Amino acid sequence: MGRGQERNPDTASIPVVIYTAKELTREEALKLGREAESVLIKGAHGRTELLRRLQKLELLYPARAHMVDPVLDCFNLRYMRRRLEEEVANAHRYNLQFALVTWEMDDYGKYVKTHGERWGIAALKEMLETVHTVTRRGDICARIAEARFMLLLMNATPTAAMRVAEKLRIRIRHQRFLLPDDEVGHMHASFAVAHYSEDADAVDKLLAIAEERLQEAIEAGGDQGCYGGEL
Repeated sequence: MGRGQERNPDTASIPVVIYTAKELTREEALKLGREAESVLIKGAHGRTELLRRLQKLELLYPARAHMVDPVLDCFNLRYMRRRLEEEVANAHRYNLQFALVTWEMDDYGKYVKTHGERWGIAALKEMLETVHTVTRRGDICARIAEARFMLLLMNATPTAAMRVAEKLRIRIRHQRFLLPDDEVGHMHASFAVAHYSEDADAVDKLLAIAEERLQEAIEAGGDQGCYGGEL
Protein backbone atom coordinates (compact mmCIF):
# COMPACT_ATOMS: atom_id res chain seq x y z
CA MET A 1 0.00 0.00 0.00
CA GLY A 2 1.43 3.36 -1.00
CA ARG A 3 1.91 6.12 1.56
CA GLY A 4 -0.19 8.40 -0.67
CA GLN A 5 -3.31 6.37 0.05
CA GLU A 6 -2.88 6.95 3.78
CA ARG A 7 -2.56 10.72 3.30
CA ASN A 8 -5.45 11.08 0.83
CA PRO A 9 -8.68 11.73 2.79
CA ASP A 10 -10.71 10.06 0.01
CA THR A 11 -8.88 6.75 0.37
CA ALA A 12 -7.46 6.75 3.91
CA SER A 13 -10.45 4.89 5.38
CA ILE A 14 -10.62 2.21 2.67
CA PRO A 15 -9.60 -1.14 4.20
CA VAL A 16 -6.86 -3.06 2.42
CA VAL A 17 -6.85 -6.85 2.09
CA ILE A 18 -3.73 -8.49 0.69
CA TYR A 19 -4.22 -11.84 -1.07
CA THR A 20 -0.90 -13.29 -2.16
CA ALA A 21 0.66 -16.55 -3.31
CA LYS A 22 4.11 -15.45 -2.13
CA GLU A 23 5.67 -17.12 0.88
CA LEU A 24 6.19 -14.24 3.29
CA THR A 25 9.05 -13.87 5.72
CA ARG A 26 8.20 -12.98 9.30
CA GLU A 27 9.36 -9.39 8.72
CA GLU A 28 7.24 -9.05 5.56
CA ALA A 29 4.17 -10.47 7.31
CA LEU A 30 4.57 -8.06 10.24
CA LYS A 31 5.04 -5.07 7.92
CA LEU A 32 2.01 -5.95 5.78
CA GLY A 33 -0.04 -6.64 8.91
CA ARG A 34 0.53 -3.05 10.05
CA GLU A 35 -0.65 -1.64 6.71
CA ALA A 36 -3.52 -3.97 5.82
CA GLU A 37 -6.74 -5.09 7.45
CA SER A 38 -6.04 -8.73 6.52
CA VAL A 39 -3.24 -10.72 4.88
CA LEU A 40 -4.47 -13.94 3.25
CA ILE A 41 -2.11 -16.53 1.79
CA LYS A 42 -3.34 -18.17 -1.41
CA GLY A 43 -3.61 -21.90 -0.85
CA ALA A 44 -4.06 -21.58 2.90
CA HIS A 45 -7.15 -19.41 2.37
CA GLY A 46 -9.53 -20.35 -0.43
CA ARG A 47 -12.14 -18.35 -2.33
CA THR A 48 -14.84 -18.98 0.28
CA GLU A 49 -12.69 -17.55 3.08
CA LEU A 50 -11.72 -14.56 0.92
CA LEU A 51 -15.38 -13.75 0.22
CA ARG A 52 -16.25 -14.16 3.90
CA ARG A 53 -13.52 -11.71 4.92
CA LEU A 54 -14.61 -9.18 2.28
CA GLN A 55 -18.24 -9.41 3.36
CA LYS A 56 -17.23 -8.83 6.97
CA LEU A 57 -15.23 -5.77 5.92
CA GLU A 58 -18.33 -4.39 4.18
CA LEU A 59 -20.15 -4.49 7.51
CA LEU A 60 -17.24 -2.76 9.24
CA TYR A 61 -17.07 0.00 6.60
CA PRO A 62 -20.70 0.37 5.42
CA ALA A 63 -20.35 3.87 3.93
CA ARG A 64 -17.46 2.81 1.69
CA ALA A 65 -19.43 -0.28 0.63
CA HIS A 66 -22.44 1.86 -0.38
CA MET A 67 -24.55 0.45 2.45
CA VAL A 68 -25.67 3.78 3.89
CA ASP A 69 -28.64 5.80 2.67
CA PRO A 70 -27.10 9.16 1.63
CA VAL A 71 -30.27 11.17 2.32
CA LEU A 72 -31.28 9.92 5.76
CA ASP A 73 -27.80 8.78 6.88
CA CYS A 74 -29.05 5.38 8.01
CA PHE A 75 -28.32 1.89 6.67
CA ASN A 76 -29.91 0.69 3.43
CA LEU A 77 -31.37 -2.61 2.20
CA ARG A 78 -27.98 -3.89 1.00
CA TYR A 79 -26.55 -3.52 4.48
CA MET A 80 -29.61 -5.09 6.10
CA ARG A 81 -29.48 -8.17 3.86
CA ARG A 82 -25.77 -8.65 4.54
CA ARG A 83 -26.31 -8.14 8.27
CA LEU A 84 -29.21 -10.62 8.30
CA GLU A 85 -27.03 -13.25 6.65
CA GLU A 86 -24.50 -12.78 9.46
CA GLU A 87 -27.15 -12.84 12.18
CA VAL A 88 -28.87 -15.96 10.82
CA ALA A 89 -25.51 -17.75 10.80
CA ASN A 90 -24.79 -16.61 14.38
CA ALA A 91 -28.29 -17.46 15.56
CA HIS A 92 -28.05 -20.95 14.09
CA ARG A 93 -24.60 -21.52 15.57
CA TYR A 94 -25.29 -20.16 19.07
CA ASN A 95 -29.05 -20.79 19.38
CA LEU A 96 -29.92 -17.07 19.41
CA GLN A 97 -33.06 -15.22 18.36
CA PHE A 98 -33.89 -11.88 16.80
CA ALA A 99 -36.84 -10.10 15.19
CA LEU A 100 -37.54 -7.82 12.25
CA VAL A 101 -39.92 -4.87 12.54
CA THR A 102 -40.91 -3.45 9.15
CA TRP A 103 -43.05 -0.39 8.50
CA GLU A 104 -44.29 1.80 5.67
CA MET A 105 -45.17 5.46 6.11
CA ASP A 106 -48.76 5.48 4.86
CA ASP A 107 -49.58 8.00 2.09
CA TYR A 108 -46.01 9.35 2.05
CA GLY A 109 -46.38 10.19 -1.65
CA LYS A 110 -49.46 12.27 -0.88
CA TYR A 111 -47.60 14.04 1.95
CA VAL A 112 -44.74 14.93 -0.41
CA LYS A 113 -47.16 16.10 -3.12
CA THR A 114 -48.88 18.39 -0.60
CA HIS A 115 -45.84 19.77 1.23
CA GLY A 116 -42.88 19.14 -1.09
CA GLU A 117 -40.04 16.63 -1.09
CA ARG A 118 -37.91 18.72 1.26
CA TRP A 119 -40.51 18.55 4.01
CA GLY A 120 -41.20 14.90 3.32
CA ILE A 121 -37.54 14.07 3.91
CA ALA A 122 -37.54 16.26 7.01
CA ALA A 123 -40.48 14.25 8.35
CA LEU A 124 -38.66 10.97 7.73
CA LYS A 125 -35.64 12.28 9.63
CA GLU A 126 -37.85 13.29 12.55
CA MET A 127 -39.50 9.87 12.48
CA LEU A 128 -36.08 8.18 12.67
CA GLU A 129 -35.25 10.27 15.73
CA THR A 130 -38.38 8.82 17.33
CA VAL A 131 -37.21 5.31 16.40
CA HIS A 132 -33.91 5.92 18.17
CA THR A 133 -35.72 6.89 21.39
CA VAL A 134 -37.50 3.53 21.68
CA THR A 135 -34.73 1.17 20.52
CA ARG A 136 -31.54 -0.09 22.11
CA ARG A 137 -27.99 0.72 21.10
CA GLY A 138 -27.39 -2.62 19.33
CA ASP A 139 -30.58 -2.52 17.26
CA ILE A 140 -30.15 -1.74 13.54
CA CYS A 141 -32.44 0.52 11.48
CA ALA A 142 -32.38 0.63 7.67
CA ARG A 143 -34.31 2.39 4.92
CA ILE A 144 -35.29 -0.33 2.46
CA ALA A 145 -37.47 1.74 0.08
CA GLU A 146 -38.59 5.37 -0.30
CA ALA A 147 -40.92 5.32 2.71
CA ARG A 148 -40.27 1.81 4.04
CA PHE A 149 -38.00 0.93 6.94
CA MET A 150 -36.75 -2.14 8.78
CA LEU A 151 -35.54 -2.56 12.33
CA LEU A 152 -33.39 -5.49 13.42
CA LEU A 153 -34.03 -6.20 17.10
CA MET A 154 -31.29 -8.34 18.57
CA ASN A 155 -32.18 -11.07 21.08
CA ALA A 156 -35.86 -10.09 21.00
CA THR A 157 -38.79 -12.38 21.66
CA PRO A 158 -41.87 -12.20 19.39
CA THR A 159 -43.81 -10.43 22.16
CA ALA A 160 -41.04 -7.88 22.75
CA ALA A 161 -40.84 -7.14 19.01
CA MET A 162 -44.62 -6.62 18.79
CA ARG A 163 -44.50 -4.21 21.71
CA VAL A 164 -41.73 -2.19 20.05
CA ALA A 165 -43.74 -2.07 16.81
CA GLU A 166 -46.89 -0.93 18.57
CA LYS A 167 -45.02 1.70 20.54
CA LEU A 168 -43.54 3.08 17.32
CA ARG A 169 -46.87 2.98 15.49
CA ILE A 170 -48.62 4.98 18.21
CA ARG A 171 -45.78 7.49 18.56
CA ILE A 172 -45.66 8.12 14.82
CA ARG A 173 -49.43 8.60 14.73
CA HIS A 174 -49.18 11.31 17.40
CA GLN A 175 -45.97 12.90 16.11
CA ARG A 176 -46.12 16.50 14.90
CA PHE A 177 -43.84 16.97 11.89
CA LEU A 178 -42.44 20.44 11.27
CA LEU A 179 -43.68 22.45 8.28
CA PRO A 180 -43.17 26.08 7.15
CA ASP A 181 -44.89 28.97 8.96
CA ASP A 182 -45.08 27.08 12.25
CA GLU A 183 -47.51 24.55 10.82
CA VAL A 184 -47.27 20.83 11.60
CA GLY A 185 -47.93 17.73 9.53
CA HIS A 186 -49.25 14.33 10.55
CA MET A 187 -48.59 10.84 9.24
CA HIS A 188 -49.16 7.28 10.31
CA ALA A 189 -47.55 3.96 9.43
CA SER A 190 -48.36 0.30 8.85
CA PHE A 191 -46.26 -2.27 10.73
CA ALA A 192 -45.29 -5.93 10.54
CA VAL A 193 -43.08 -8.25 12.59
CA ALA A 194 -41.21 -11.42 11.59
CA HIS A 195 -39.21 -13.48 14.06
CA TYR A 196 -36.20 -15.78 13.83
CA SER A 197 -36.80 -18.62 14.48
CA GLU A 198 -40.50 -18.63 15.37
CA ASP A 199 -41.49 -17.62 11.80
CA ALA A 200 -38.53 -18.65 9.65
CA ASP A 201 -34.87 -19.65 9.87
CA ALA A 202 -33.57 -18.29 6.54
CA VAL A 203 -33.10 -14.72 5.31
CA ASP A 204 -35.31 -14.91 2.20
CA LYS A 205 -38.15 -16.61 4.08
CA LEU A 206 -37.93 -14.10 6.92
CA LEU A 207 -38.07 -11.15 4.50
CA ALA A 208 -40.94 -12.73 2.57
CA ILE A 209 -43.01 -13.14 5.75
CA ALA A 210 -42.28 -9.55 6.77
CA GLU A 211 -43.36 -8.32 3.31
CA GLU A 212 -46.55 -10.42 3.31
CA ARG A 213 -47.59 -9.17 6.74
CA LEU A 214 -46.78 -5.57 5.90
CA GLN A 215 -48.91 -5.72 2.76
CA GLU A 216 -51.75 -7.13 4.83
CA ALA A 217 -51.49 -4.20 7.26
CA ILE A 218 -51.40 -1.67 4.40
CA GLU A 219 -54.38 -3.24 2.63
CA ALA A 220 -56.34 -3.16 5.89
CA GLY A 221 -56.32 0.63 5.64
CA GLY A 222 -53.01 1.70 7.13
CA ASP A 223 -52.08 2.59 10.70
CA GLN A 224 -52.32 -1.14 11.41
CA GLY A 225 -50.02 -3.84 12.71
CA CYS A 226 -49.82 -7.41 11.39
CA TYR A 227 -47.68 -9.43 13.77
CA GLY A 228 -48.57 -13.08 13.36
CA GLY A 229 -49.53 -13.36 17.02
CA GLU A 230 -51.23 -11.63 19.92
CA LEU A 231 -49.74 -8.85 22.00
